[in-house]
Amino acid sequence: WAFDPAEARGRYSFHSSPTVVDGLLYVGALRQVSALQDGYLFCIGAQSGEEKDRASLPLGRRLWRFSANDSLRPVFASPIVAGGRVYIGEGYHQDKSCRLFCLDSRDGDRQLWAMPTTSHVESSPCVVGSRVYFGAGDDGLLCVDTDLVEFAGGTRQPRLIWQMPGFHIDVSPLVVGDVVYTGSTVGDRHQDLFALAVSA
Repeated sequence: WAFDPAEARGRYSFHSSPTVVDGLLYVGALRQVSALQDGYLFCIGAQSGEEKDRASLPLGRRLWRFSANDSLRPVFASPIVAGGRVYIGEGYHQDKSCRLFCLDSRDGDRQLWAMPTTSHVESSPCVVGSRVYFGAGDDGLLCVDTDLVEFAGGTRQPRLIWQMPGFHIDVSPLVVGDVVYTGSTVGDRHQDLFALAVSA
């Protein structure tokens, strides 16, 4: 099967690697209309022919589309699905003031929270229990707790447990035991290139 956004305007690029969970495919996109760019997260039916409820999840059919009320930046990060939630970052290397989002995996209109950053979130997050680890460009490496959601600036966001600044983090972190493994790249403020092992 093939998925076509079938929108009247714009050209779509899929730079995000897809994630498939329970017969649903989640993938981020960039839409360009003239010089303007915005982002989307799509949820697409991807049941195999062996699944009994294939008829209720048509192959290649869009089930929902998330745009953060038309404010979503282009999506480079790959979505992560855990515990009925979808975690996705927004923004490309040149973008500032981006967010990490947490959505209901079955209903993309249900945004559970958004975590603001001053940079971009090209990194796919790593979810371990209630903690989410992610890179946020020049903001470095962040760890938030999804069980401790609070209101800040009129919006729901998870509590920041710790932040490791001083590095430009775009790669996806990996948590093994009590250690977070990641790497740094060249950003606007931070230029050092390192492989990093950090206490979780």
